[in-house]
Amino acid sequence: MRFIEILLESFSLARREFIQHANDQQLVDKTIEEYRKVAKRSDVTQQQKDINYWRKRGWDQFHQFVTGMAKLDTKSKIKRNQDIGRSIPVFENDEWLIIIPLDRAASCYHGRNTDWCTTKPVNNYFTDYFHLGKSTIVYCLNKQNQKKWAINFDDDDIIELFDENDDILSFDLFKTQTKLDPVKIINQITGKDLTDQIYNIGDENRKRISQTRTEYEEIYNLASKQLRTNVIDKRDLTLEKYLVYLKVPDLSVKYIKNLIYNNQSVSNVPSSIKIESASKLRDNDVQQLELTTKEKKTVLRDNPSMLQYMGYDDPELVKTVVKKYPRYLKLAQIPITIDFLKDIPEAAAYYATTIKQERIEDLEPYIAKDANAAITYAEHFYRNGWPEAESTIMKHPYAASSYAINILNKKWPEAEPTIKSSEFAWDDYKKHFNI
Repeated sequence: MRFIEILLESFSLARREFIQHANDQQLVDKTIEEYRKVAKRSDVTQQQKDINYWRKRGWDQFHQFVTGMAKLDTKSKIKRNQDIGRSIPVFENDEWLIIIPLDRAASCYHGRNTDWCTTKPVNNYFTDYFHLGKSTIVYCLNKQNQKKWAINFDDDDIIELFDENDDILSFDLFKTQTKLDPVKIINQITGKDLTDQIYNIGDENRKRISQTRTEYEEIYNLASKQLRTNVIDKRDLTLEKYLVYLKVPDLSVKYIKNLIYNNQSVSNVPSSIKIESASKLRDNDVQQLELTTKEKKTVLRDNPSMLQYMGYDDPELVKTVVKKYPRYLKLAQIPITIDFLKDIPEAAAYYATTIKQERIEDLEPYIAKDANAAITYAEHFYRNGWPEAESTIMKHPYAASSYAINILNKKWPEAEPTIKSSEFAWDDYKKHFNI
């Protein structure tokens, strides 16, 4: 019997067996048709392409596999879209790009360089808002000044407006800053007011938002069921595809922990799963992830406290973290030397004032070159003034005002021209000295 005849017979036998189990011929035929498409993909293993493999595993697992794979992008498509994700364009001209992100990748891409929690690659806030909270997020991106604003609304007409610093804005302040009407944008997106059609995304895109949530929920349920009912004692490439798509740290870490506890290597697990899991793991488990320097930086960007489990042999990684968050220097697992601290003056000041709690003369020339670091250091060790740092402090209005008020405790005429350059610094200075 020729191979093609054997293959056709196998499909025929599988179809009869599946119908007997599922008791739904139409569903079985539709699933097998979809399976034929899925089996052509490069991200499906040879074993998974064999229908006899699924005959042995049964209808439930076969249907679950096909349903999940059909909803996921192929590797090539993921690669093409991995940076910008999926989104719906609302409006674009020479000044504005207004979009609705449909996944965390799009939210991170379009919302980069903001303080919005929904744009952080390690946490799960986008899912909390968009999928669980059923909120629609709209990003208003100004092409000319590179500033960004966000509109968040839900089905209960609760509306929140944010600037790029994640400060909540009133409707009037939002309009003043952007010259945009958020209510008009929302009403046209939802289809409540389509008088001039400027921001109308159309019925198809409104359905797309709902379908995206439904698709996500279905895959979430599939992944959750597998983690709850299956023994994860080796890598499961299908489940990994679900987790990469879902980007839910709680599910990712459950998968990683199962592999670790069953003595399975996780070094080749997809990067996003390891990154999401890292912040929920501790010492030895973190080491087993074998994160690259780039992956560690991604974790530490949003979870700097993880420094205590990373950077054992990477001073530059530690320096990257404590330059932005000096207080995490106390978690560093490397020797702290003068040479290490000299390029990060705020961390050097923190080390002297908080960790060692003593003057460190060898660090003073470096600390004196940074106004904020100099103020911190002077408040502890130079209560009557620190002349060597004054030329630096004098260049910054807030630092100069603070130095005069809190350290010199007297007017500082030489610095007043600089202090006057900031309305708020000058107000503090005038009030303190009754000017």
